Amino acid sequence: GKLHPNNTYGWGLVNAYDAVQRAANAGLVVGRVTDASSGAPIAGASVTFTPRYTGTVSATTTDHDGMYRRALSAGAYSIRAAAFGYAPQTLFGVTVLTDAVITHNFTLSPLPTGTIGGFITETGTGRPLTATLFVSSTPVTAATNPATGGYALHLPEGRYTFTVRS
Repeated sequence: GKLHPNNTYGWGLVNAYDAVQRAANAGLVVGRVTDASSGAPIAGASVTFTPRYTGTVSATTTDHDGMYRRALSAGAYSIRAAAFGYAPQTLFGVTVLTDAVITHNFTLSPLPTGTIGGFITETGTGRPLTATLFVSSTPVTAATNPATGGYALHLPEGRYTFTVRS
């Protein structure tokens, strides 16, 4: 016979991901997370899968098209989608079946926003400073206007902690 890999009966390619999915009796959950106002995809949204009874909570992040996919053991789950600046959404009692693909899309509503602004100046002289503002636990940063030291941030309503580096 021929001495080459045989992917049908062995001595060939091992797909570890598929092997683990089959051993875990996994199903696949896929979907898209979009903005309720515009319909635009939300990249970087967190999608969390919590088993109803026992098991490990797992999470994934949406890609640039707002798409996610996660292999899960068969069972019942709550699935939560969340992104900065949006109200989270949770689906309860989602049933995952072995070797089945189920689709669950999320449409997140933007939270109300406000603007906060001010000036960063040198103590004593009052001269404007070039600085960067970081908003803790968010992806938001802002740079001051070098001529005035002024800044403006548009944030969802809430309480925030700022760090300033000059």
